[in-house]
Amino acid sequence: MTFPTYLREGARVGLRPFRIADGPEFTTRAHESRDLHRPWLFPPTTVEEYEPYATRLTEGAGRAGFLVCELGTGALAGFVNVNNIVGGAFQCGALGYGAFAHAAGRGLLREALGLVLAHAFAPAGEGLGLHRLEANVQPGNTASIALVRGAGFRLEGFSRTSSTSAAPGATTSAGPSPPKCRPPRGRIAQDEGMRTLVLLDAPSNLGLRPPAPGTVPGVYKLAGALREQGLLARLGAREGGVVVPPRYDRGDWKEGDGVFHAAALAAYTVTLADRIERHLRAGEFPVVLGGDCSIQLGAALAMRRLGRYGLAAIDGSADFRHPGNEAVNGPVGAAGGEELALSTGRGQADLSDLEGRSPYLRDEDVRLFGLRDGDPDLAELRAAGIFAATVGAIRDRGAGPVARAALEGLHPPATAGFWVHLDADVLDPGVMPAVDSPGPGGLIPDELAELLAVLVHSPRCVGINVTIYDPDLDPEGRAGALLADLVAGAFA
Repeated sequence: MTFPTYLREGARVGLRPFRIADGPEFTTRAHESRDLHRPWLFPPTTVEEYEPYATRLTEGAGRAGFLVCELGTGALAGFVNVNNIVGGAFQCGALGYGAFAHAAGRGLLREALGLVLAHAFAPAGEGLGLHRLEANVQPGNTASIALVRGAGFRLEGFSRTSSTSAAPGATTSAGPSPPKCRPPRGRIAQDEGMRTLVLLDAPSNLGLRPPAPGTVPGVYKLAGALREQGLLARLGAREGGVVVPPRYDRGDWKEGDGVFHAAALAAYTVTLADRIERHLRAGEFPVVLGGDCSIQLGAALAMRRLGRYGLAAIDGSADFRHPGNEAVNGPVGAAGGEELALSTGRGQADLSDLEGRSPYLRDEDVRLFGLRDGDPDLAELRAAGIFAATVGAIRDRGAGPVARAALEGLHPPATAGFWVHLDADVLDPGVMPAVDSPGPGGLIPDELAELLAVLVHSPRCVGINVTIYDPDLDPEGRAGALLADLVAGAFA
């Protein structure tokens, strides 16, 4: 058997680049290692997820990925990636790494980390030519902290997103960094002060069609399912209780009657907005568990009462159906597929103009992430000046860079901040089948995790809602566990 040439070799492991052909072995090992990795890591566990992941690490700018292989057998033991590489005067990068379960506890990743440091600091042409490496480690990840300390990293302090250690001997061109401090768990640093996370349930299913005759949509169970995953404690959030929705009963509604449950939705939106507004005025950060996507109207109305705010929606579709585009999207009816149109002043006034505040959101203050390539609403969205990043665009540029660039304009003086709307159907149905309208070609967990982290750690993010996951479609609870991991991980 022949083995690939290694970039660097130690006593027991060697480093080599990622290859598409490594997909089956890598994803098998990652799948076996889920208990070890969560909630800290979400490497791809299917070949379909692995291919774009490996391509970004081998062809994308600003990244370098290394597979850790056992000498003698060539078996994959783990991986070490250098992300967010910045050139010029900075020449710095950030480490990400993980051992696979079968190789954990044997010191192989520690040896590999030393090899990566040597390669990273070697001059360009021999290595990456970096001057500084950071390891952004979540404070609860004690094994990772021990690993980087053993490699000679020093603790520089705490940021609102992660604890930060710098590699030995590394310097910054800008001189000493200002002291960093991380707020107590469950808080996010804001310009106005510290914001406590509040977990609030909004288990409304009023905006979805029945999945079958005589049944109701199971998304009202989302909040309970995520709480069963320990989300309250994992977020370190304060208990916010529940905003109880009206009963699901479409009565004698028929196609052509407009939005079903319109009166109930209008009343619920106002009640939910009252609760969200109260938390926002108190300087708190609501984490709202749905429910279907129509609950976003409550957040939009609450923010409109306070001033001008934006929306960062992570969703597999635009939810932009309105009477003016029925030829493309079909007739209106289900508000869960129309909430963005209603929030931007399109559609029937009893939902789009509550309290005379239409539009709740301006077109130019909306950012969409994760629409499927070829979405039929893209042309209209772009004509309206609504930013939309498809899955393909996110893969081409990277989730983090796309999110950071899109946030321009959602900060003062343009807006007072923005809300994050997360629809579980943004994920590919291979990992998130438990949604009402699964569509192929969605984001993989790693991409969503990166998007969420950038958005919720912005100092102008004021809250988030989570929608559409249906526990009735997830009998083993795997999709719910993934969703809870992603939400908790975004705030860690």
